[in-house]
Amino acid sequence: MVHQRDQYDGSASTLLVISVVVLLFTPGVFTQPATLSSQWDGVFTIEQAARGRVAYAEHCSSCHGPDLRGVPQLVRYPGQSASTPALIGDTFARNWEGLSLGDLHERIRTSMPQQNPGSIGSQTVSDILAFMLDSSGYPPGASELSSRRADLGNVLLIKKNR
Repeated sequence: MVHQRDQYDGSASTLLVISVVVLLFTPGVFTQPATLSSQWDGVFTIEQAARGRVAYAEHCSSCHGPDLRGVPQLVRYPGQSASTPALIGDTFARNWEGLSLGDLHERIRTSMPQQNPGSIGSQTVSDILAFMLDSSGYPPGASELSSRRADLGNVLLIKKNR
């Protein structure tokens, strides 16, 4: 029986070494997971909340009320609540508990105002969120609330402060 010596050209292991080196030096591949925060960590500024107050009055107050507590709905469908949703308070906090500001931002951005969904720009939605947080008594901070969904996804809504 004739044995033929296997020829090893090294291409498979060379490819493996190159792949590992590329992965190690590619930014973001082996980074720490993003740090999560909550609305209790001062994620908006007072100035941003002031801009949000103006935008809220223009785009939201006719349905959610000047005090963000909702207004009575004159025409309702079966099973629909007696008033529009409050944007502050226990019910609001309970409804959004554990979700992110990114989720809330996207909901507002794509579905509000009801008569013209998607008409509010992303930065304005962030300003309105800052006003909502400020009106709910959450502490302001030194940095404005981002308008990027990826950033907002790292900010959880938590009813009780840790």
